[in-house]
Amino acid sequence: EILFEEGDKTGKGYIIEVGEISLYKKNKKVTSLGAGEVLGVWKILLNQNERFFTAKTNIKTILFVIPETYLENMINEADPFLKHCFKQWLRITGS
Repeated sequence: EILFEEGDKTGKGYIIEVGEISLYKKNKKVTSLGAGEVLGVWKILLNQNERFFTAKTNIKTILFVIPETYLENMINEADPFLKHCFKQWLRITGS
């Protein structure tokens, strides 16, 4: 099952409680994520208009949904210095 697709405008985040999800970029598998891992938040964290990946479940998966508005509020309330450091680190490391 496809959770979201590369280029989507929506921005919910997810925490995997049980299961496994693979992330794809241009139809090529990038990585797989399992229980306890977070996905779908980069669009909001990096203030982008579109999602970077397609997310597909590999097996039966249970997720906690993090609403887009909640993520936006967290970013808006975050310390500006920490936001700058985080974005700079991502730029430098090429992440």
